[in-house]
Amino acid sequence: MGQHCTVCHSPNLAAIDEELVAGRSQAAIAAEHGVNEAAVQRHRKAHLSPALFAVAARRDERRSVKLVDRLDSVAAKVETLIESAEEDGNPALMLAAAREFRSGIELIARMTGELDERPQMVTVNVLASAEVTELLRMLMSALEPFPEARIAAAAALDEGGAAA
Repeated sequence: MGQHCTVCHSPNLAAIDEELVAGRSQAAIAAEHGVNEAAVQRHRKAHLSPALFAVAARRDERRSVKLVDRLDSVAAKVETLIESAEEDGNPALMLAAAREFRSGIELIARMTGELDERPQMVTVNVLASAEVTELLRMLMSALEPFPEARIAAAAALDEGGAAA
Protein backbone atom coordinates (compact mmCIF):
# COMPACT_ATOMS: atom_id res chain seq x y z
CA MET A 1 0.00 0.00 0.00
CA GLY A 2 1.39 3.43 -1.03
CA GLN A 3 1.94 6.32 1.33
CA HIS A 4 -0.74 8.98 1.58
CA CYS A 5 0.16 12.57 0.74
CA THR A 6 0.61 14.46 4.00
CA VAL A 7 -0.04 17.76 2.22
CA CYS A 8 -3.33 16.51 0.72
CA HIS A 9 -4.41 15.45 4.22
CA SER A 10 -3.27 18.70 5.82
CA PRO A 11 -5.94 21.10 7.09
CA ASN A 12 -3.92 23.80 5.29
CA LEU A 13 -4.18 22.17 1.84
CA ALA A 14 -5.92 25.13 0.16
CA ALA A 15 -3.41 27.63 1.57
CA ILE A 16 -0.46 25.44 0.57
CA ASP A 17 -1.80 25.03 -2.97
CA GLU A 18 -2.40 28.77 -3.27
CA GLU A 19 1.12 29.58 -2.07
CA LEU A 20 2.65 27.03 -4.45
CA VAL A 21 0.75 28.54 -7.36
CA ALA A 22 1.83 32.03 -6.27
CA GLY A 23 5.46 30.89 -6.51
CA ARG A 24 6.37 30.92 -2.83
CA SER A 25 9.33 28.71 -1.94
CA GLN A 26 8.60 25.15 -0.92
CA ALA A 27 10.86 25.51 2.13
CA ALA A 28 8.93 28.54 3.39
CA ILE A 29 5.58 26.81 2.82
CA ALA A 30 6.75 23.69 4.63
CA ALA A 31 8.06 25.69 7.60
CA GLU A 32 4.90 27.76 7.91
CA HIS A 33 2.47 24.86 7.66
CA GLY A 34 4.41 22.26 9.62
CA VAL A 35 4.91 19.78 6.81
CA ASN A 36 8.04 18.27 5.33
CA GLU A 37 9.62 20.18 2.43
CA ALA A 38 10.02 16.95 0.44
CA ALA A 39 6.29 16.29 0.95
CA VAL A 40 5.49 19.76 -0.41
CA GLN A 41 7.70 19.06 -3.42
CA ARG A 42 6.06 15.64 -4.05
CA HIS A 43 2.61 17.18 -3.65
CA ARG A 44 3.43 19.94 -6.12
CA LYS A 45 4.64 17.43 -8.72
CA ALA A 46 1.99 14.76 -8.24
CA HIS A 47 -1.17 16.44 -7.01
CA LEU A 48 -1.16 20.12 -7.87
CA SER A 49 -3.36 20.72 -10.87
CA PRO A 50 -1.82 22.47 -13.89
CA ALA A 51 -5.20 24.19 -14.19
CA LEU A 52 -4.46 26.04 -10.94
CA PHE A 53 -1.31 27.47 -12.50
CA ALA A 54 -3.28 28.50 -15.59
CA VAL A 55 -5.91 30.23 -13.44
CA ALA A 56 -3.20 32.07 -11.50
CA ALA A 57 -1.50 33.14 -14.73
CA ARG A 58 -4.80 34.49 -16.11
CA ARG A 59 -5.46 36.31 -12.83
CA ASP A 60 -1.99 37.90 -12.96
CA GLU A 61 -2.55 38.87 -16.60
CA ARG A 62 -5.89 40.51 -15.74
CA ARG A 63 -4.24 42.35 -12.86
CA SER A 64 -1.50 43.54 -15.20
CA VAL A 65 -4.01 44.74 -17.81
CA LYS A 66 -5.91 46.64 -15.14
CA LEU A 67 -2.68 48.30 -14.03
CA VAL A 68 -1.82 49.29 -17.61
CA ASP A 69 -5.34 50.72 -18.01
CA ARG A 70 -4.88 52.75 -14.84
CA LEU A 71 -1.51 54.01 -16.01
CA ASP A 72 -3.05 54.94 -19.37
CA SER A 73 -5.69 56.95 -17.51
CA VAL A 74 -3.06 58.75 -15.43
CA ALA A 75 -1.01 59.45 -18.57
CA ALA A 76 -4.07 60.98 -20.24
CA LYS A 77 -4.65 63.23 -17.22
CA VAL A 78 -1.02 64.32 -17.17
CA GLU A 79 -1.20 65.03 -20.91
CA THR A 80 -4.22 67.25 -20.26
CA LEU A 81 -2.26 68.99 -17.49
CA ILE A 82 0.61 69.63 -19.93
CA GLU A 83 -1.79 71.22 -22.43
CA SER A 84 -3.40 73.32 -19.70
CA ALA A 85 0.00 74.50 -18.41
CA GLU A 86 1.02 75.41 -21.95
CA GLU A 87 -2.18 77.40 -22.50
CA ASP A 88 -1.69 79.20 -19.16
CA GLY A 89 1.90 80.02 -20.05
CA ASN A 90 3.31 78.10 -17.09
CA PRO A 91 6.53 76.54 -18.42
CA ALA A 92 7.66 75.16 -15.05
CA LEU A 93 4.43 73.21 -14.59
CA MET A 94 4.51 72.14 -18.22
CA LEU A 95 8.04 70.75 -17.89
CA ALA A 96 7.25 68.97 -14.60
CA ALA A 97 4.13 67.41 -16.12
CA ALA A 98 6.07 66.44 -19.24
CA ARG A 99 8.63 64.61 -17.10
CA GLU A 100 5.86 62.74 -15.30
CA PHE A 101 4.21 61.94 -18.63
CA ARG A 102 7.47 60.57 -20.04
CA SER A 103 8.01 58.47 -16.93
CA GLY A 104 4.48 57.05 -17.11
CA ILE A 105 4.75 56.25 -20.82
CA GLU A 106 8.10 54.57 -20.18
CA LEU A 107 6.56 52.40 -17.45
CA ILE A 108 3.62 51.44 -19.68
CA ALA A 109 6.02 50.55 -22.49
CA ARG A 110 8.06 48.33 -20.17
CA MET A 111 4.96 46.59 -18.84
CA THR A 112 3.53 45.93 -22.28
CA GLY A 113 6.87 44.81 -23.69
CA GLU A 114 7.06 47.69 -26.17
CA LEU A 115 10.27 48.91 -24.55
CA ASP A 116 13.01 46.30 -24.47
CA GLU A 117 16.08 47.62 -22.68
CA ARG A 118 18.08 44.43 -22.93
CA PRO A 119 21.43 44.91 -24.64
CA GLN A 120 21.23 44.17 -28.35
CA MET A 121 24.08 42.50 -30.18
CA VAL A 122 24.76 43.52 -33.75
CA THR A 123 27.19 41.57 -35.92
CA VAL A 124 28.80 43.43 -38.80
CA ASN A 125 30.66 41.43 -41.40
CA VAL A 126 33.25 43.91 -42.62
CA LEU A 127 34.75 41.31 -44.92
CA ALA A 128 31.58 41.43 -47.03
CA SER A 129 31.85 45.19 -47.54
CA ALA A 130 32.68 46.59 -50.97
CA GLU A 131 35.60 48.56 -49.52
CA VAL A 132 37.30 45.48 -48.07
CA THR A 133 36.67 43.48 -51.24
CA GLU A 134 38.26 46.26 -53.29
CA LEU A 135 41.20 46.47 -50.87
CA LEU A 136 41.80 42.71 -51.20
CA ARG A 137 41.58 42.94 -54.99
CA MET A 138 44.14 45.78 -55.00
CA LEU A 139 46.45 43.84 -52.66
CA MET A 140 46.34 40.73 -54.84
CA SER A 141 46.85 42.84 -57.94
CA ALA A 142 49.88 44.58 -56.38
CA LEU A 143 51.36 41.17 -55.53
CA GLU A 144 50.96 39.87 -59.08
CA PRO A 145 54.67 40.36 -59.96
CA PHE A 146 55.55 38.33 -56.84
CA PRO A 147 53.83 34.93 -57.26
CA GLU A 148 55.19 33.41 -54.05
CA ALA A 149 54.11 36.42 -51.97
CA ARG A 150 50.73 36.42 -53.71
CA ILE A 151 50.22 32.72 -52.89
CA ALA A 152 51.31 33.30 -49.27
CA ALA A 153 48.97 36.31 -48.93
CA ALA A 154 46.06 34.37 -50.47
CA ALA A 155 46.69 31.48 -48.09
CA ALA A 156 46.85 33.80 -45.09
CA LEU A 157 43.63 35.55 -46.13
CA ASP A 158 41.97 32.19 -46.72
CA GLU A 159 43.03 31.02 -43.25
CA GLY A 160 41.64 34.19 -41.69
CA GLY A 161 38.29 33.80 -43.44
CA ALA A 162 38.70 36.49 -46.13
CA ALA A 163 38.22 35.63 -49.76
CA ALA A 164 40.55 37.15 -52.31
